[in-house]
Amino acid sequence: MAISTSHPAEPEPVSVLEPESVPPEPADDRRGLEMDGAVDRPEPQPDRSDGGSRRRPRFLRGWLGVAVATAAVVAVGVGALAASRSSLFHVRRIEVDGAHHLSRAQIVDIASVTRKSNALWLDLGAAERRLEAEAWVAEADLEVGFPFTVTITVTERSPVAVVTGGMVDLLVAEDGTSLGPAAGSERMVRGLPVIEILSSGLVEGPAPSPVGAARVLGEMPDELRARVIRVSVLLDGTLELLLREGITVRFGTPGETARKVRSLLDVLAWADSSGERLRSVIVVAPGAPAAITAP
Repeated sequence: MAISTSHPAEPEPVSVLEPESVPPEPADDRRGLEMDGAVDRPEPQPDRSDGGSRRRPRFLRGWLGVAVATAAVVAVGVGALAASRSSLFHVRRIEVDGAHHLSRAQIVDIASVTRKSNALWLDLGAAERRLEAEAWVAEADLEVGFPFTVTITVTERSPVAVVTGGMVDLLVAEDGTSLGPAAGSERMVRGLPVIEILSSGLVEGPAPSPVGAARVLGEMPDELRARVIRVSVLLDGTLELLLREGITVRFGTPGETARKVRSLLDVLAWADSSGERLRSVIVVAPGAPAAITAP
């Protein structure tokens, strides 16, 4: 008899270890600690929405510094300005150079400079213009030096002729400026040529001017001007000169003065070197002068 045997099924292994237990998460006791004061709470930040305790913006702090610095500079400037106008800066000395006809007192008076003038605030340009408005002063220059000394330097005009034919005889300078009446200036008048204005009551209009004749005399070298006795200004404005040797010179208009003077000198030099006696010289056309000899 067959006996069958069977092996029972192998049982599945069973773990004898208990599953790993996860420890429970401790309860958050922060709330209780906070209540007990055991946890530091952050300090509350001040509310910067209002302007009570906030700092000034940086740009305002910058402008405040600028304002303070500006005020300080202005205060210093005002103090310096007040000090500069004090008597400490009054003119202490006045020097005058170049005055011959006008006296020192007249120059200082015209310039309006006194010992009470402030040397720092003295208007030198205005003083120079006042002096140059005086007929005798051709040019003026003022300088302020240390210690508060004002130096006035003038260049005076000199008379070159006496103008006759008007109500009074007048001194005239080389640029045609009238220097005033010749009366009382005999020392200056002595040796000066006369400018004679020829006019006729039948001719209407202004009388001829002596300015052109004065400028012609002014451009002459001293040795030639010393030989001139008279300059006649004719009705048409042309000039006629009379020299001490009795020579008449037809000069024409005052134009091209330098060339005409040079031509006249050449003719006079020719006559002196050749021994010719001249009656008249014509330099109306300076490039072609003419001469008429005496018999």
